[in-house]
Amino acid sequence: MPESAAEDTSAAGEESSPTLGSTAAAEESTTPDVGDTTDAAPADYPTHESCEDTGDGYDVPEDDGMEDGSTGSAEETGVGMGDDIPLGATVFTVRQGYVPAGTWVELRDVVISSPVANDEEGSAMVFAQSPKGGMFSGITLVFQEPSVAATLAIGDRVRVTGRVGERYVFTAIFVDLGADAVVHDGAAAVPDPVVLTPEELEPGAPAAEAYESALVRVENPQVERPQSCAGEFIVDAGLGVDDLFLGDAAPNPAAGDTFSAVTGPLRYTYNGFEIAPRSAGDVEP
Repeated sequence: MPESAAEDTSAAGEESSPTLGSTAAAEESTTPDVGDTTDAAPADYPTHESCEDTGDGYDVPEDDGMEDGSTGSAEETGVGMGDDIPLGATVFTVRQGYVPAGTWVELRDVVISSPVANDEEGSAMVFAQSPKGGMFSGITLVFQEPSVAATLAIGDRVRVTGRVGERYVFTAIFVDLGADAVVHDGAAAVPDPVVLTPEELEPGAPAAEAYESALVRVENPQVERPQSCAGEFIVDAGLGVDDLFLGDAAPNPAAGDTFSAVTGPLRYTYNGFEIAPRSAGDVEP
């Protein structure tokens, strides 16, 4: 990207992690609040009781995702130099809704925080965060070319080009096709998981919305009940634990069992949040 375009990013390139509850800038945005959970769920949307992961209801923006011939480029958003230059953005600005769905962005300075998960439909997803950590620092990257996602590993620092996509309450970056959509910029430390209580991760809780797609940790959770699908279970306050990365290696606890801690990216299904442990070490007996 030309240096002048990188410098002219205005609010879209702001790096600071926001304060929970700060809404001054958000009130000026016409983008719907990504934390709104009032929409009705479609019949095939994955829930705590569903054993099928259908991509968390992602909608890949059709064509450029914009209306009236717009491209969502840097020129049309008032930032940058031309139609072929994506808007420079950070995880914070995307997650807070300052960047409209369908906008073509270069997401800068993110570190991969999870393994890659592939689905049956031929796409892949991975969680990433700003190295700064904090609220609104997590994002999901969706790849229509799993071979590109396969080049990623936890701790990779990358720049990603793609489009902002929304489906119900879930915000993601739908990565462009082609290997050049991901630029590796070395390595970075993955932010430490934020310790929260299951009650703080109930649907509608401010912390739950703020830490969606980021690494979180709950300590001393007790299993309320196992789910119908092996390797998935519910702990205190209805918080789910998902087998997205563990598969057959996921534990199968009984009701009343406890763990020292459970860690992983926080993801949303339509009737609650779930933690997706990345390895067996994220589920501490």
